[in-house]
Amino acid sequence: KSFIEENIDNVLGLNAFKGSYYYFKPQDVIALIDAMPAAAQEELAKTKESAEQALKVLPGNPYIDVVEKDANGKEISLKSVVENKNNKYVLLDFWASWCGPCMHEMPNLKATYEKYHNKGFEVYASSLDSNREDWIDAMEKMEMNWINVSGLKVAESLAPKQYAITAIPSNFLIDCSTGKIIAKNLRGDNLENKLNELLK
Repeated sequence: KSFIEENIDNVLGLNAFKGSYYYFKPQDVIALIDAMPAAAQEELAKTKESAEQALKVLPGNPYIDVVEKDANGKEISLKSVVENKNNKYVLLDFWASWCGPCMHEMPNLKATYEKYHNKGFEVYASSLDSNREDWIDAMEKMEMNWINVSGLKVAESLAPKQYAITAIPSNFLIDCSTGKIIAKNLRGDNLENKLNELLK
């Protein structure tokens, strides 16, 4: 970040930014782009737009509703899951069958789901797959017995854009009582520890 700031008005800074901006906080991405020359700002307009969207889904902000179809073609909204009286906390999980880290995480999520589902924990998993068969095969293989949806057209799917998804796995934990995002990117023991704290 310091290197980019020192070279904010030249090609070195621009290239360094392009190769590392996804490690920065959204507000830092916006500040760096705003400090660049007009031509660079124009080139990075979509990156800035994504960072501005990411600010809207940081913990503490209200969740944004999404609507996608399950494997049977039925539309399911995130809102309907959050407002279900049986649910206390909902994990909005972005993943894909072709994503190695996502698949590696699934056994952890499955164990956590089985432990806390009856206490009010639900998962709304939005897949970034474009191949329906791969998506369904992965769900069956990993025994993903929660709510699974997908746009199956990543470039046109609204959900990843609304949550400014630039990499997966990525998830957001929503408190159903307030409708607010209370944590982000909880995986493995971190997710279980959080739920243990919330659902004692």
